[in-house]
Amino acid sequence: MALFKIDEKKKPLVTWIAIVAIVGSLVSIFFTQCERPPKINMKPYLAIGQVMAEETSKLISNKGEIVVVVMDSKKFKTPTIDAQLSTFQETLKKQGGIHVAATEAMSMEKMGMMHGPEMGMPGEMFLQILEKHPNVAAVVSFVGPPSLKDDEISKLPQNIPKVVAFSSMGMGLKKLFEENVIQVAIVPRFDMKPQEHKKEPVTLRDWFDQYYSVVTAETASSLPF
Repeated sequence: MALFKIDEKKKPLVTWIAIVAIVGSLVSIFFTQCERPPKINMKPYLAIGQVMAEETSKLISNKGEIVVVVMDSKKFKTPTIDAQLSTFQETLKKQGGIHVAATEAMSMEKMGMMHGPEMGMPGEMFLQILEKHPNVAAVVSFVGPPSLKDDEISKLPQNIPKVVAFSSMGMGLKKLFEENVIQVAIVPRFDMKPQEHKKEPVTLRDWFDQYYSVVTAETASSLPF
């Protein structure tokens, strides 16, 4: 004798519910038994924020107003972007003397419109920032160096702010240094040796030195591109 009777009309619905329950159980077991994805090591990202703040402070003698350019992470939350900006702000606050006049956000859509290995900040956006903030001491870009054509470089004001930029590839930086468009760039280390990975970084500066380098006009000739 059946423990309970199911209406013939409801059998398809009950069967579907049972299937969903079984699939749900299997999915739960899979995620419970399998190892979770490894956590992102935030130290290198925090290090970038700290060193960019330190280099900016050094460049403008720890005084004046600056504009910070970051990727817009409102639609797509990106912990690494938030970590860089947060550490940058904290480092500047500790040093004192520098005020962030504005933070300009670059949309993912605008980034997608850029071409080439070094996407960077669109030249049009850079020119707009200079027009909007003519009296700042520096522009600090976490989205890459300004991607400027020759005619855009010729349109730049004589006394433009100092520029500090993080460059993920280091492409096109030599020309920007030659034209005195940028003064400091943070780039990945191109001279890294395999054995150097075995050293255990302690401070954020250690983490930075493990993976990145500070490039200026004096050292730009060492860039591979």
